Amino acid sequence: GDGDGDVCPDGLPRVAWEDGVMGTVPGSKAGDFSVETITGPFSLKESWTGCDNYLIIFGGGDSVNPALASSASSLLFERAGDNTHIIFVSLDDDTSSIDPWLGVAGWAIPMLGDGALDAWEPRLHFVSVPAAEVGGGLGAYLAAWQAANGNDSIHALGIDRTQRWDDPG
Repeated sequence: GDGDGDVCPDGLPRVAWEDGVMGTVPGSKAGDFSVETITGPFSLKESWTGCDNYLIIFGGGDSVNPALASSASSLLFERAGDNTHIIFVSLDDDTSSIDPWLGVAGWAIPMLGDGALDAWEPRLHFVSVPAAEVGGGLGAYLAAWQAANGNDSIHALGIDRTQRWDDPG
């Protein structure tokens, strides 16, 4: 489960979802967003447990992510905590740039051992629309990023358990 009451399984306090002002820079509050994924709709607010972190990995654009996907092997999934969701989003006009990640997940997660696929399945989200069609808090963050950075692609983005945007570097 995701902990009892006000405490997460890792012993840290559960953080309630906060509606209201959403930011578009690291450290600011992440607003809700809803996207279609290959397994159905995903909403940040609806999936919020107050215990989880979210890693958003972007493919396409001038991103280096094909190289990252091919070198990630099982390390990404092995090192991510049991409270981590990974959301894959394409920066291109279609979603083919996240296909390498589907392949990596397909072979790397089963290598982690019995139960790994069942544990990861509800925490993997392959967005089935391009980033340009994503609205809400994630769409606003991406628009602000593009305004500030031009055509430089964003590679990854995080949302921590306190509902704050994080730049994983």
